[in-house]
Amino acid sequence: MPAGRTKTRRDSKHRVLRRGESIRADGKYQFKYHINDKPHFVYSWRLEPTDKLPVGKKTCLSLRELEKQIGYDLDTLSDPMGKNITVGELVERYLCTKTGVKPNARQLQFRAEPFEKGNFQREKDFSD
Repeated sequence: MPAGRTKTRRDSKHRVLRRGESIRADGKYQFKYHINDKPHFVYSWRLEPTDKLPVGKKTCLSLRELEKQIGYDLDTLSDPMGKNITVGELVERYLCTKTGVKPNARQLQFRAEPFEKGNFQREKDFSD
């Protein structure tokens, strides 16, 4: 092997594995990514969407599809694990994407705080 050239990692079908991808001893593919310097893993029996599922295994998304979904969630700052977001975070994210937002629009963020904490009040039922 020439100097300076790294060996590419491949699976059993001789496909090149991307950064973060690996194959486990049981044949399952895994993808490792980091959120706030904490490692997270996703697993799949298939690398590509066209791969056949091993006999007796549950259907699942392919690893490359999961990577794409996680990449989109990380780019949009969503929580890739649970999709949890508060109203305040949503308003803040929306206002960050807008240019030339007037001060009145920024004040809407403060109106969203009571809803964020779950302090909903029931309306009186006047159907009697």
